[in-house]
Amino acid sequence: MHHSAREQETARLQALLDYNILDTPQEESFDSLARLAAHVCEVPIVFISMLDAERQWHKARIGAEGSEVPREHTFCDHTIRQDELFEIPDSLSDERFIDNPFVTGEPHIRFYAGMPLRSPDGYNVGTLCVVDKSPRELNSAQKEALRTIAKQVVLQLELRKRNEKLSEALTKLVEERIHDTNVQLRAKEAEADYLLEALNKANATVEFDAAGKILQANSNFLKLVGYTPEEIADCHWEKLNCCSEALDQEQLWEQISQGDVDQERLQIQGKDGKTYWVKATFSTFCDMQGQYLRILEIAQDITREMQAEQKMKQAKELAEKATEARDSFLANMSHEIRTPMNAILGFTDLLSGTDIDEEQREYVQSVKIAGENLLSIINDILDLSKIESDMLTLENEPFAVRKVLQNVQRIMRVKADEKQLALKLYIDEDIPPFISGDAHRLSQVLINLVGNAIKFTESGNVSIYTDLHARTATQDTLVFRIRDTGIGIPFEKLKVIFDRFTQANEHTTRKYGGTGLGLNITRLLIEKQGGSIEVESEEGTGSEFTFYIPFERTQFTEESQLQKPSELRPARRLRLLMCEDNALNQRLAEIVIRQFGMELDLADNGLIGLEMMQQKSYDLVLMDLQMPEKDGYQTTSAIRNELRSDVPIMAITAHSLVGEKEKCLEYGMNDYI
Repeated sequence: MHHSAREQETARLQALLDYNILDTPQEESFDSLARLAAHVCEVPIVFISMLDAERQWHKARIGAEGSEVPREHTFCDHTIRQDELFEIPDSLSDERFIDNPFVTGEPHIRFYAGMPLRSPDGYNVGTLCVVDKSPRELNSAQKEALRTIAKQVVLQLELRKRNEKLSEALTKLVEERIHDTNVQLRAKEAEADYLLEALNKANATVEFDAAGKILQANSNFLKLVGYTPEEIADCHWEKLNCCSEALDQEQLWEQISQGDVDQERLQIQGKDGKTYWVKATFSTFCDMQGQYLRILEIAQDITREMQAEQKMKQAKELAEKATEARDSFLANMSHEIRTPMNAILGFTDLLSGTDIDEEQREYVQSVKIAGENLLSIINDILDLSKIESDMLTLENEPFAVRKVLQNVQRIMRVKADEKQLALKLYIDEDIPPFISGDAHRLSQVLINLVGNAIKFTESGNVSIYTDLHARTATQDTLVFRIRDTGIGIPFEKLKVIFDRFTQANEHTTRKYGGTGLGLNITRLLIEKQGGSIEVESEEGTGSEFTFYIPFERTQFTEESQLQKPSELRPARRLRLLMCEDNALNQRLAEIVIRQFGMELDLADNGLIGLEMMQQKSYDLVLMDLQMPEKDGYQTTSAIRNELRSDVPIMAITAHSLVGEKEKCLEYGMNDYI
């Protein structure tokens, strides 16, 4: 479908608005990327800029002043219209820029190279550009580095957008919890008010002399404590064993007898030994000389009110704990799950850049796809409400459906081989070579269903069938069938098998494990893509899951080629210390950092790191936040306060919660990634 230039620009501006950065100031997260670009490309001036219809404003700038300029005369106005790197070796040799005010005036641009910042939906929202006041050209390694840094800028924008959406979803969830709690509290308050009104109609009174001897009590009081008039006559205050929340019996009576207590909530003990709560009002009567003669207590039974108050207090505490638990859960899950996943993906990227044969490259690509799919699943499962609140976004990019199916077969064949099952794949010849949609979500659905089929099949085979179900002018609807020879599903469970936390029976849960979320998430993902799923099964014979998804037609005919990461070398050799307890992260960092020509020392925890700093000097410390012995915060505090060192410290963490960066900076770290 063709779009006019106006429509394209409107869509591009909307993509820019989606990042919610129109009026936000410069951000440190972009500054570090700008500094990296300046260092790698060896230029004095770097801009990370966004462009709307009329202006260009800088999210980060190195070596120049000003935060905003008109778009009309900017070099970046040309860059944002490109698909690739836009380079001007010498502006005075280019007729387009000889008279440009930024060439004739500040910052006197002679050399310019810019990369468009392309959003995942294909719109250029800004630029990353490097500038020099002297003519020059970038070498191939610098160009590749500029492309990589531009991708990192877009990833940072995407991460920020995702965090904002996650924060909004979590805030909404907490607000709903608090609202429900407040409704319950108001209901309890109404109940308490009703009880108080009823209790006010039945006052209980008792009279004491100045020494605490009971002079008389009315019938309501006697009924409350369970004594007869004869049993309580001439008894002392101690018989009721009274005390308040703050004072014991002796202290309480001393204050009452001195007239220092007007009203108090008391615990009194009845004849049956049970304890009751009363709200007591005390009135003292004195003689002409001011000596206390009598003390009158008017008491109301508030035992049920106090119980209700306790329940309300507990409900409020639960709501507050739910808020704290949310942050704690997300932080821990993010760290514990993303840390190994990032290591897997990191090593996979490194391996893909080595000299390997085609078969090995195919395996590496399968590992990478599997890791990315798993990381995508983790991100969604951390908050299922993201799917339910329609916050799950789908990609719409061309992909080869055959390759997706073959990758799924290759990934799942390991599990099938472990159980000596045949895993077969049948792809109809009418399947188009390329379709447009979300390949990751399709892989996720297939892996869920094939994984289930293998899990519940002890012998025989699992088969994947793919056919063209229907075709329109713009769409191809594909049908996928996953058939197994497993244990099958009871007939009465077929209608609820896609519900959350549902499994075929308790025996299945005990034997095969699982949470009952897989098929529910699978159904939601298929429906999100405009499809549907159904199941046929016979207990003891096997099952067949069938789902349909419509995909857009695409004219795409070539798959993108894997690109080897460029080798970037800093201007001088630096010495780094990394405090990290995860062995995989240590190894990954060791390989990557040494590829940059830097020296790296590793410390398994903060305590070891402090000892190493006392023996060597370092240019930079990479600090993990969660470590044994001393965590990242404690170690940073010791470096600043005990060692009195101002070495730059950069936090490295799998956390991505709001407020974490601020906490790191407060403890004395210089940056956060």
